[in-house]
Amino acid sequence: GGEGERDAGREEEEEGKGEEKGEKDQKQQKSIYMTSTSKSGKKTSKDAKKYAKQPTQQQTTPPTIIGTRCLADNLSDLKAQIAANVKGVSLLKQLAAEYGIQTIQHYMREIQINAENSVRHMLRSFADRIGSGPVRKTSGSKSASTSNSSRAASSSSNPRSHHHSRHCVQAVDYMDDGSRIQLRVTIDRERGSAVFDFAGTGPEVYGNYNAPPAVSYSAIIYALRCLVASDIPLNQGCLTPIQIKIPDRCLLNPSAAAAVVGGNVLTSQRVTDVVLKAFGAAAASQGCMNNLTFGDSRMGYYETIAGGSGAGPGWDGRGGVHTHMTNTRITDPEVLERRYPVVLRRFHLRHGSGGRGLWRGGEGVVRELEFLRPLTVGILSERRARRPFGLFGGGDAAPGVNLVLRRIGEVVEEGETEEDKGKEGTEKQQQLEAELEQTEIQEDEDNEQDSDNDWVESLVKGSEGFQRFQVLNIGGKNSLVLNAGDRLIIGTPGGGGFGREGASEEERILLLAGQGGRKRGGGVGGGGEKQGGGEKQGGRGRKEEEGKEKERGEKGYHAKGSVAEYKALQESA
Repeated sequence: GGEGERDAGREEEEEGKGEEKGEKDQKQQKSIYMTSTSKSGKKTSKDAKKYAKQPTQQQTTPPTIIGTRCLADNLSDLKAQIAANVKGVSLLKQLAAEYGIQTIQHYMREIQINAENSVRHMLRSFADRIGSGPVRKTSGSKSASTSNSSRAASSSSNPRSHHHSRHCVQAVDYMDDGSRIQLRVTIDRERGSAVFDFAGTGPEVYGNYNAPPAVSYSAIIYALRCLVASDIPLNQGCLTPIQIKIPDRCLLNPSAAAAVVGGNVLTSQRVTDVVLKAFGAAAASQGCMNNLTFGDSRMGYYETIAGGSGAGPGWDGRGGVHTHMTNTRITDPEVLERRYPVVLRRFHLRHGSGGRGLWRGGEGVVRELEFLRPLTVGILSERRARRPFGLFGGGDAAPGVNLVLRRIGEVVEEGETEEDKGKEGTEKQQQLEAELEQTEIQEDEDNEQDSDNDWVESLVKGSEGFQRFQVLNIGGKNSLVLNAGDRLIIGTPGGGGFGREGASEEERILLLAGQGGRKRGGGVGGGGEKQGGGEKQGGRGRKEEEGKEKERGEKGYHAKGSVAEYKALQESA
C-alpha cells in the first residue's frame, strides 16, 4: 500500500500543477471556505462560478471557524484511502486477466450461495433445538429449566415459543439512559429464513449515539457468522435469508438530522449483545469501546480501550480484549508517552470485574493517565449505569467507571521537608496497596459481587498519592479541560457470566447441549485485538478440554443411571 500511496500522491501533485496554471487569481475563491449554496440548499457549479465573480474584498476574509486542526494529517488519510482503492482495482484487474471475468463471477456467486446455505442450515438447526429441546429463559438472573414441569411453568413468559413451522425468540436490553433495544426473531423452519424485527425499540435520542440502519445490519451479519459452525467469508449472502424490520425514527433508524457518531462504537455493541442474547449464545460483553480523546489546538489523540467478553456454554470470557464490533489496537505505552504529553500510570486487568457463573465472564481493564499540560479530554462510553448481563443464572459483570483526579495541593507542616513528606506518602501508599491486595483476595474467596461504590473506592486507592486529589465521577459521556498533573482513571466493564455458579452436572450438560453449532473458544466471536497480553489459544487445548467435559458429563450421568438421556442430549447437540 505504501508505493500505491506514493504513486497516488505523485499523480495528484502533477494534476495540481496543471490546474494552478492560469488559476492563481482564483485560488482564494476555490478554497475550503466556499460556502455558497443554491436555492435548494445544494452546491452547484453555477453557484461556484457566481461566487468566483464576487468582489475580492468578500473573498479574502475567511470565517473564523476552521474545520480541522491537522489538515496535513487529514490529507494524508484521504491519500491513503485513495491508494488502497487504487491497489484493490489493480489486484482485481490482475485476477480478471489471469482467470477471466466469467470464472471470477462464478466464484463470487458461489461464495454468496455458500454463505446463504450456511445461515439457512444454522437457522433450521436452531429451530429444531428450541422446538423439541429444553425451553429456557434468556434472562441473566434465572437458571436454565431442567425438567418438563419447570418448562411448562415458564412457557408463558419464555422468550422462545413454537408454533407450527415458525419459531420465535426475543430479547431486550437498554442503553445507560434507559433507551430500549428490543428484538424479536421469527424463524421459518421450512424455508430456513428469519425475520429480525426491532419493533418496540425506543425513539431516537437527543444525543450522538443514534445508529443508522447500516449499523444494525452489520451487527446482525456479524452475529450470524458467529453462530454458523463453519468459517465463511464476509459477504451479502449471509443476509439473503434474513428480513430486517426497523421502525422509522427510532434509535436504530433515526431521522436525517440525528447525531450518529456514537452509534457505530456504542449502540452497535448493544445490538450485538441483544442478537446473541436472543439466540442464547453468550452473555453480554463489555458493550462499549470506551472512546477516549484528548488534545488542544496543536494536537489530538483518540484511542479505544478493551474490556471483558461474555462467557458462553463451555467457555469463560476473555479479559482485556476488544469484542464484537471493533477492529482497533491500542497505542504502545512507549509510543504514547514519547509522542503525547501524558504519562501512563496504570494499565492492567480489573480484578474481579467479570460476572461469576458456571463459566465466568472476562475482566475489564484499569487505565490511568496523567496529563502534563492543559488538555481537553472527552469520553464516550456505555455500561456505566447498567451492568453487562449474565445468562441462564450467570452473574452480571461490573459496570464501567470514569473518574477524574484533580490536584488540590498539599500542606507541609512546620519543620517537615518535602522529602520527608514524600517518604511518608510512599510508605502510606505501600501500606494501602497491601491492604487493597488482601481485600481483593478475601473478596474473591468470599465469592461476593462488589458494589459500585466499592469499585470506585478500589480504583481511587490504586492510584499513587490519591490523597492529594479531589475525586470526580464524570459519567459515561463528558468533555472537560484537565490541567497539568490531573489524572483520568477509566475502569472498563467486564463480561457477563454464563450458567449458575455451582450448577449440577445435569444443568451443565443441558447448557452444553443447547449450544448447537455455535463456536467455542474465547466467547462467541470474541474477536478484536488483545490489549496487554497474549490472545490466541490453541485449538488442541480446547479440544482436550471439550473431551474432558464430555467424559465428566458422561460419568455424571452414568452415576445417575441416565445413560440414554445423556446420549440423546449429545446427539441433539
